[in-house]
Amino acid sequence: MKKLIIILALLAGPALLPAQTANPKPADFQRNLQEIVKETAHFDPNAKPEPLTKFNLDFKGGTPEDLVKAIEKALGKHLNVMIPANSKAGAVCFTPLKLERVDVAQLFKAIGEANRKTAKNITGTGGPFGGGQQYSEYIVEYGFRPSNAAPLTDDTIWYFYNTERDPLPDAGNASHITCGYFQLETYLQSTTIDAITTAINTSFELLSENPPKMKFHPDTQLLIVAGTPDQLQNISNLLKLLPGHSAPGKARRAASTTLPPQAPPNFPATRPFEPTATPVPPIEPVNQ
Repeated sequence: MKKLIIILALLAGPALLPAQTANPKPADFQRNLQEIVKETAHFDPNAKPEPLTKFNLDFKGGTPEDLVKAIEKALGKHLNVMIPANSKAGAVCFTPLKLERVDVAQLFKAIGEANRKTAKNITGTGGPFGGGQQYSEYIVEYGFRPSNAAPLTDDTIWYFYNTERDPLPDAGNASHITCGYFQLETYLQSTTIDAITTAINTSFELLSENPPKMKFHPDTQLLIVAGTPDQLQNISNLLKLLPGHSAPGKARRAASTTLPPQAPPNFPATRPFEPTATPVPPIEPVNQ
């Protein structure tokens, strides 16, 4: 086998034989290395990055994928964009855009800033009546970002991002049923339980929803409701509009300040005024 390799090398000529030359000088080595780098990587460290291509965009609105297609059509070439499957891109709908002489970097920066908003992340349920929702606020933004901080070119790779969070399991879920307790003692001083439940049922009929399950406990004057957090909050809002909503606080303040009726003080009786009879002396005649 070794003999065959040597024979083939000899037949091929001196091109395959190692060069019998002296080691290159350091300056020559550096120059050759730079030439290799330029040829293999097509990169010139002293060259300025090419400016991004300007284009006019007439986007009718749609998903991030629709926007990318519209940009590619305006550019007349492919755009390097990644849309991750877990980015909730399908739930995002961009508004129509009509822009002139913009580049991709300007467009994507403007989209990210324009779509920034404050959102509420539901973390649980609660409230004075057992209903309502507990939440935290955070910043939501979505758009496209470059994959690295290198100078932006038409070949830059962009990726879609979306910072919207998923709610906690069962937190604020429409199918999550919980119990709410509503004290009706003060309300029943001016209305009836039938009138209250009728008003509640009517509100849900207008929403095209089935009303939650309700049961009134006469001994404690409690209305017990089994429903979703939104349904309990709806009942709480309705009760605030009924007469007697602020009656408990007023009744307590009145009880602490109102005194029971008392009998008037027993002063000695007074007699009517009678003039004192003083005898008038007789008038004597004057002697002239």
